[in-house]
Amino acid sequence: MDPVVVVSDVHGCFAELIELEQLVYERAGPSAYLVFVGDLVDRGPASARVVSHVRHLVRAGGAACVMGNHDDMFLRNVFANQPDWCRNAGVPGDVISAGTIPDPVRPAFFRNWFIQGGKETLASYGIHSHDRTPWDVDPDDVAFLASLPLIWENERVVVTHALADEKLLTATRSAESQWDVDEAAREMVLWNRGEPAARADPVRTHVSGHTPRNTPLVRREQGAVQIDTGCVYGNALTAYDPQRDQFMQVRSRRPSF
Repeated sequence: MDPVVVVSDVHGCFAELIELEQLVYERAGPSAYLVFVGDLVDRGPASARVVSHVRHLVRAGGAACVMGNHDDMFLRNVFANQPDWCRNAGVPGDVISAGTIPDPVRPAFFRNWFIQGGKETLASYGIHSHDRTPWDVDPDDVAFLASLPLIWENERVVVTHALADEKLLTATRSAESQWDVDEAAREMVLWNRGEPAARADPVRTHVSGHTPRNTPLVRREQGAVQIDTGCVYGNALTAYDPQRDQFMQVRSRRPSF
């Protein structure tokens, strides 16, 4: 069985991702299966390249990826800006409807995303205006992001973007797609930074990202590992091999904040 290696929040740091992948394949073997904790986009300089690269890895059978809160914000703004374009790109209408932002809150939602890294994501697609003109985003990227699940798991590990407990994971598993998950549960699994009420799984390790730290946070008693080490903030991009209980890192090429 191919080793599974979990990769932390990339946030548009394409050069570091390629370097980390090479390190993973050297240490865990060329058949290592990468599982991304989400947040492929925003803040870093090359979100478009990261999404395209991970999309090709997933479709080739060498990786999986769960949805992150920044991926979700990007998608919702694409849906709001040009739903017809999304339909023409093959994104299902029920997905667009589920992701559409109500008109009264749309400007504020966009501004929040724009200042939290959306500006850099749009620039990576060659979009230097945030007005209502059509966004020239790769339709394959949109369809790929819209297809991401909220949870990935095997016999050893459970991966979500943010912290979760068993009750939340059960609610997430029971839905046919991530767009059918109860909105409160969906928000928690994407955004939660608080301590879970209970461990996520009685046996398996729960790996998540979302909250950047200087070093990975290992909670042995809770069976949890948090691996976002703030590459986009000038620290490091981290991968975790749960089978060997081993971390791999490359330093960020960006200045520290």
